[in-house]
Amino acid sequence: MKKRRTALLILFDIVAINLSYALAFYLKFDGQVNEIYIQGMKKHIVIITIIKILIFYLFKLYKSLWEYASIDEMLEVVGSSIIANMAVVFYMFLVEFQLPRSICFMVSVIDMFFIGGIRFLYRAIRRLRCIFIMKEEGYTKVLIVGAGA
Repeated sequence: MKKRRTALLILFDIVAINLSYALAFYLKFDGQVNEIYIQGMKKHIVIITIIKILIFYLFKLYKSLWEYASIDEMLEVVGSSIIANMAVVFYMFLVEFQLPRSICFMVSVIDMFFIGGIRFLYRAIRRLRCIFIMKEEGYTKVLIVGAGA
């Protein structure tokens, strides 16, 4: 179950990373993206995605238990997203493919929104599922004090 959840999170992150770039370009250029950027991104998007996934993995975004997600986990998403995007900017510098600075900034913000949103959505779905199961089965809510996490 845990490996399946991790694989699903990685898959969602891959989609989110690619959507972040598409959305940033669309917003920046009002849907009229220059062919140079389209060809450049086609050439580099796989490596960019791998860089970001590896950094997210190093920041342990796939180890965290998101049913108890809090502001600490969101700060991990923000930090890992900033580091991942800095690594991508460095990669782009090495391969001499220049993106507008606004794209880099927009992608960072959109990444944080998508990556964090996916994780909090997971938490929300688990909570809603639990509420509906309790209503169907007639469970009674109980508060246990001093039981730890």
